[in-house]
Amino acid sequence: MMKKIGLICLFGLILFSANAQKKYAYPMPEYTPTAGNLEAREEFQDMKFGMFIHWGVYSILADGEWVMLLKKIQKDNYSRLADFLILKNLMLKNGLK
Repeated sequence: MMKKIGLICLFGLILFSANAQKKYAYPMPEYTPTAGNLEAREEFQDMKFGMFIHWGVYSILADGEWVMLLKKIQKDNYSRLADFLILKNLMLKNGLK
């Protein structure tokens, strides 16, 4: 009985997902931006929004910002990672891997 219910649910999910998304041509031919939309786009470009990516010595260990606390790393050992990060950044600036 459980197999039948599972198969019915699976079949229904497949049918639903097949019709869930309509396919649109890109770019959508019927879309015409309004004057307000074009103005908003220009304002957005002028705001100079960007993405700030921050990483520190914790990124070397690839275990999150709380790695020193969670892994109980001593301050002396953790501070040694800074030298490695500076070296890695210099290598990247010079195109070395």
